[in-house]
Amino acid sequence: MKLGTTHFEAELTPLKRIWLSLGILVFVCIAGTIGYMVLEGWPALQALYMTVITISTVGYREVGQLSADGRVFTIVLILVGIGTVGYGLGNVAAFIVEGEFSQVFRWKKMERNMAKLCHHIIICGYGDEGRHAADELTRSKVPFVIVERDGEICSHLIEQGFFLVHGDATHDDVLEKAKVHAARGLIAALPEDSDNVFVALSARGLNPNLTIVARANDEASAAK
Repeated sequence: MKLGTTHFEAELTPLKRIWLSLGILVFVCIAGTIGYMVLEGWPALQALYMTVITISTVGYREVGQLSADGRVFTIVLILVGIGTVGYGLGNVAAFIVEGEFSQVFRWKKMERNMAKLCHHIIICGYGDEGRHAADELTRSKVPFVIVERDGEICSHLIEQGFFLVHGDATHDDVLEKAKVHAARGLIAALPEDSDNVFVALSARGLNPNLTIVARANDEASAAK
């Protein structure tokens, strides 16, 4: 099935669209600079300056006399530049309005506070079991970190003020981000038994003193 531009943009977060806008703007600046160097024979700095004042439509006079091809190129560059700048400003507005701007700061604040964490519990997976475990630990005032791969769930958790790591708990680097070396316990509550076994083995290798509780759906997996 062919994916259209609208579908592609729907998959991007506002922050990613801002980076896309910056990438497009840099590409337009490079293309404009090369265009003036080829068409008008200008040095790179003059060509870049002309590109910037053209895209920004500030109204400064040209750095030199333009040929007919140069004027046509400038018209195209103005239209592309206006579209690019407008697209970027729209993405910045969406970034602020949709709340991702404040969420970035919440993530940074959470990561700073989590850096001081020790003797905590790591909950891998925020399904029914993981949620119940988080509720019990919250009531008991035991510090914990949630490891969850679902980005939408992570967005809700960060708004609730939980410590969390967005990623796959079966990866060692994700467990290390959850400070497994400083943890005292781990709860493997992923949907698949094979994943829980893998998490248990990985966590034991990273922290031999860790107390581990793992969920098992299949009775045959319990011994493992």
